[in-house]
Order: sequence, then C-alpha cells, then structure tokens
Amino acid sequence: MERLPHFVLRLGMVLMLLVGPLRAQQDALFGLDARFSQIVRIDLESGAEQARYPSPVLCKPEGACGMAYNGHAVYIVDSTDPDRRIYEVGAESGAIWHSMPSPPGSIDGLAYDDGVLYALDFLTDTIYALDPFDGSVLRELSPGVDIIGGMGVSQGRLYASRIR
Repeated sequence: MERLPHFVLRLGMVLMLLVGPLRAQQDALFGLDARFSQIVRIDLESGAEQARYPSPVLCKPEGACGMAYNGHAVYIVDSTDPDRRIYEVGAESGAIWHSMPSPPGSIDGLAYDDGVLYALDFLTDTIYALDPFDGSVLRELSPGVDIIGGMGVSQGRLYASRIR
C-alpha cells in the first residue's frame, strides 16, 4: 500500500478514508482540519488538497466528530454540538444541503452504506442505523464492547473502533 505524501501527514488533520459506493460520482478522501474547523478534500492519487470549506460544526482538535461520504455528499456530526444535528454538505462545494436530528447520546462516528447512515454513540456503545434523509432510527445495534470514534463500511461489513 502506498503511503500518503508527507504534505498530508504534516497537516495534523484527522483523516478518514471515505470511499463512496460504485454507483456514486467518484471515490474521495476527506479530512477534517480541526485547527480551522474545515473539511478538506484530498486527491487520492497525489495527496494534494483539492478543496477546503468550512465545517457546519465546530470540531475541536481533540476529536468527537464523525464524517461519512455517500459518493455525492459528506455527512458530519460533532458530539458536543448543542444543536445535536447531523449535516449533509455537498462534496464539491461544501454547501449545506440539509441537516437532521442526531440520535440521542454522544455521536462521534458516522459511516454510510447502501442507503443507510450509521451513527456511533460512544457513551452507550450503540450504533444507530439511520434514514439518511430524515434521521429516523431504523434499528439499533449493540455490539457489547466499548466502541468510540471512527467507523467504516466495506463490502457490507460495518467496522467501529475500540480504544479502551
């Protein structure tokens, strides 16, 4: 596996590989530059920054934000956001397309797969499967382990990080 260019690593960003489904426009790498609360789109081939736009939530450098990409838009959430919203922003422009209520708890991880948005609550160790249009809870998953932070989906399998 090829390493990312030093430029990307020096930014001190929390990077998340967010790969869209095959039917989407294109695969992309998005990161969050928490120093400036900005979403950064990075070219997968060169590692060069393609775009940068403000995040709709104030994500702090210590974390607690989650991002997911559906091939057209980026979903972003901050567990400390007093409005408790999940925002959907255009992947090309950063324009806010819409927002939906976040599930109860402290949501700090998001993943998207096959029309479902997954949200991780690190306080209750619950993963919510959400309707990506209105935020309604389709089902709850309780893996029975302490989970926190990042999430991902690959080939129909959901992955969540465990740090304790």
